[in-house]
Amino acid sequence: NEPILEHNDDFDSDSQEDALNFDTYILNRLTELDSANCEIMSRILSRVSGKEHEIKDEVDRILAAELEISAATMYIQSGREFLRRAIRGYTTNDCGNDIIHNPVTGGLDVLRLADQQDKIRSLLDVVDRIIAIRFQEATWWDGIPNTTVFPQNVVPFNRFHSFVDETRRLIETAHAEEVICHIDCLQSMRDRINGLPEVLMCCIQSTFANFVSRILTAKRLSEESLDQYFCEYQTLLQAWIEAFSLIENERADDAATKWTGCVLEVFSFEISKALPSAAVDAISDDRLN
Repeated sequence: NEPILEHNDDFDSDSQEDALNFDTYILNRLTELDSANCEIMSRILSRVSGKEHEIKDEVDRILAAELEISAATMYIQSGREFLRRAIRGYTTNDCGNDIIHNPVTGGLDVLRLADQQDKIRSLLDVVDRIIAIRFQEATWWDGIPNTTVFPQNVVPFNRFHSFVDETRRLIETAHAEEVICHIDCLQSMRDRINGLPEVLMCCIQSTFANFVSRILTAKRLSEESLDQYFCEYQTLLQAWIEAFSLIENERADDAATKWTGCVLEVFSFEISKALPSAAVDAISDDRLN
């Protein structure tokens, strides 16, 4: 005989109650987790929204860095290609002829041509400065009368101060020009400019001789004319001393000796002119007597 299973109603009711309690627990737990998830997300969103601009800036920086990296990669690739061409050269067509062009030697040619252009430009500048100095010298000589052809042409005494200033500027300009001081082909120009003070002193001496001659041949010397003669003599003497100071290798102590020699030479010349006239006058007086 098979055993007869008896149905227990109490067990079924307990099982149903436990299942109901479990469902309720799961539902409550899911509700709590959902609420926690909502709170967490809201806090995350609040924090993210506060730093939205910073995040956008960082993203832009990342994109910019990516663009720079891409450009750098492109430049590296093109640089490698240019370097390969520079090492091996590349073929160019010139009037139907294929020529191997080497950028390295071509670049050196460009540098050499640029250096030659700089040298030519510097040379032209030096030539322009020398021409300017030569023009100043020619202007200086134009102001000096030719006393060899026309002995009566002398420089007015009131112009000698300007002549001294022009001579000083011309000598300083020539000495400041390095090319004039060191190039042999400009030796004559250098000597000529250095000799300008002596030429000026000769002009002053000629004017002084004319000055003495005018005094000796004057019919009457008034006090006013004596003052004028003194002013003229003082101007000539100052100009002569300034011109003497421009001569190289000359001591200031020698100025008095040289000026005294100049005065004696002028008076000796005037005496030599007066002796024949005195002799002629004496002969004329004897014949009249």
